[in-house]
Amino acid sequence: MKKVIKKAKTKAERRVEILKDVLLQLKTERFLAQKGSYVNLSYTLETLRDDDGNKDAKTCLLQDKGNCKVCAKGAIFLSLVRKENKVKMFELEDDDVREKRTNALFGEANMNLMEAAFERWPYEIGGSYMENNWINSDECKYHEEIEDFYDKYTISHHRLEAIVKNAIKNGGIFKLKKK
Repeated sequence: MKKVIKKAKTKAERRVEILKDVLLQLKTERFLAQKGSYVNLSYTLETLRDDDGNKDAKTCLLQDKGNCKVCAKGAIFLSLVRKENKVKMFELEDDDVREKRTNALFGEANMNLMEAAFERWPYEIGGSYMENNWINSDECKYHEEIEDFYDKYTISHHRLEAIVKNAIKNGGIFKLKKK
């Protein structure tokens, strides 16, 4: 019997697989899209994290039947963990872990653009945050497109679905049409 060698997935294939999981989790209401919420874990996951933060997060996420409130970045991170990452429960709320994992696969600019379209950034973030972090970013180059996209999908669930479907169509890269 010949041994079958499995070909490693490309980054685009991995991104699409993770994004398809986001859609599935939205459809089954395991993920609830909520503006202003990175990841609010279900009660069960929160309890597991508090009881034993060293438990494998992937196993817990796959077994949990509750729902988590998520933004665009949070949904992608949780699906990334569900599909392929070894992350401990306590790391689910660690900004450095989340950013490093998602940015390595999806790219920082891509993740920020998806989040900007979901949250309507930079329009609803004022003061120094916008001036220091967004004013010269790629997302600000798309300010009109982000505004239009947000206005087209006023319900968080529909907006996140639209972002994910757009990215799936483009190999895991979210693209806004430039005006």
